[in-house]
Amino acid sequence: MYKTAAAIGFLLFTLPASAAPVATCLAEPWLPTKIECLSAAAISEGNAEVCLKDEDPAVRWVCVAKYAEHNEDSSSCAIIPLTDVKPDGISRDLCRSHLAITWRNPELCRDLKTTALRDPCFLKVVTVGGDRSTCKEIGNPTLRSTCEDTEHKP
Repeated sequence: MYKTAAAIGFLLFTLPASAAPVATCLAEPWLPTKIECLSAAAISEGNAEVCLKDEDPAVRWVCVAKYAEHNEDSSSCAIIPLTDVKPDGISRDLCRSHLAITWRNPELCRDLKTTALRDPCFLKVVTVGGDRSTCKEIGNPTLRSTCEDTEHKP
């Protein structure tokens, strides 16, 4: 029934095997269901901009992140409006951070414009099984120490 799943922090994202019409998705009051529905519609249409039809920035970035993850293309995060949430660009960085963690790719953490997200991104990449040498890129000494002490997960 479900095509793929990925985790970021405490959220679990799943994609239904078939997509509902976008209008049905937009009318959905339950946010997790709305996000799943919009993501599936975007994937089905091959168009991440379907995600931008919702008025809630939190729905948009998660939807785009799911689309980008499915298509294995982090450049999809660039369609998220810079001014969605203050500080400008944080929604794009949340999208990229999700992909960095999912794909264990510290390069995406390096590209984050929101400095407050960068160190936690590196830490999480290592925590989920990324290269432990990534810890040296963490600027915060406490997080770096935590990273270095983290059990490596295969």
